[in-house]
Amino acid sequence: MDDKSILALLGLDSSLFIVEPVINFSDKEITINAELVDDNPRICKNCKSNDVIIKDKEIVKINISAYSSAFSQKIILCLKKRKYFCKKCKKTYSQSNKISSNRKLLSTAISWQIYNETKNLVSFSKIANDLKISEGAVRYIFNSLKTEGRKAMPITLCVDEKKFNSDLGKYICVLSNPYNGDIVDVIASRLTPVLNEYFNGISQKERDSVKFFVSDMYEGYRTIKKRFFKNAVHIIDYFHITKLFTETIQILRKNLMKNYDPKTFEYKFLKMNWKLFLLNPYNKNNYGLLGKTYYDKENNEYLDFKEALNLMMVKSPDLCLAYSIYSDYCHYLVRGNNVEKTKESLDFIVNRCLQSNCHLIEKIGLTLLNFYDEIVNTYSNVNLGNYSNAIAESINAKIDKLITISNGIRSFATLRKRLLHLSKK
Repeated sequence: MDDKSILALLGLDSSLFIVEPVINFSDKEITINAELVDDNPRICKNCKSNDVIIKDKEIVKINISAYSSAFSQKIILCLKKRKYFCKKCKKTYSQSNKISSNRKLLSTAISWQIYNETKNLVSFSKIANDLKISEGAVRYIFNSLKTEGRKAMPITLCVDEKKFNSDLGKYICVLSNPYNGDIVDVIASRLTPVLNEYFNGISQKERDSVKFFVSDMYEGYRTIKKRFFKNAVHIIDYFHITKLFTETIQILRKNLMKNYDPKTFEYKFLKMNWKLFLLNPYNKNNYGLLGKTYYDKENNEYLDFKEALNLMMVKSPDLCLAYSIYSDYCHYLVRGNNVEKTKESLDFIVNRCLQSNCHLIEKIGLTLLNFYDEIVNTYSNVNLGNYSNAIAESINAKIDKLITISNGIRSFATLRKRLLHLSKK
């Protein structure tokens, strides 16, 4: 391949240079030595005068590896260019070029590629390896990019937290739009004073455009909703309501396990088949699993999972009651019922919990009672869109992956910038 072909492959116009550039090859690097053509006409950048002379020349090394993936080596352009002096305004400036950015060390193509690559869930180190530059250079260019601002408040606003140590606390607050998967914004803390300051900066008109406010059962979010989104319907995420029951069942199952030797049938069944205790027994997709058989080596007999579950329930009245109430919750609290029917079903569940002698089950009832109106909104036909925080959980997974592949992002500003910059895919 001749020199002209290589220049063309790299997107370099030979007419930009005084003579044909000199290209040197090595196993690790391709070096191109070239000198820019003198500006014609010379116009001062400051005062626009034509009374400009050449003061000196300088050589800058520009990484242009991003111009071509055809070469495995790093590609460095050693570019000789002029320093001009304006006789009118007495100022000196460097000759500009179309190849490098103001930083002078990296080509504009690399800056643009970093801009595009950081839209994907990839680490800074991988981008650096692909572009054959240092990770520090990638971070420098990314940090120099303009930070994208928050998006407009959507009709349905999902609010969730993610564990991340910032200067303001252990949890950041993520706002998202369930319609299109957009991250609306990321706030440095979920603490009420921080959220108050943030939402105070948004106009009342824009806040009034939010018709549904979706969150978990964190009291701070309810305070924010009542203060700033008075016209919105407060929806509690389904997952967090179900979690009240499943976490209690898990605790009671583990407590029951402690009563048995690890070699017994009871211990082994309770440990190996914990997921069975959390299945919705009224979901048709679970019928097949509940109907499967389990071999009891101790008694040399086969039991179907439903029979085995019943055997475990008999051994713990509290676990039996918790599972029974959970089953009623799955059966009676059905999405889309009218408000009165939903209230009737919720009252039944709450009363069963509060009448229990188990403090864990009673605690479920108190929590449901505390968020009574919001849960009614969640399950009744008020929530025709079946809104939930599923998109927020998906974004949390994205944050986890971003932190993991980046070997732990420690700066909240960098995390927020990358999250707002990520493409929706």
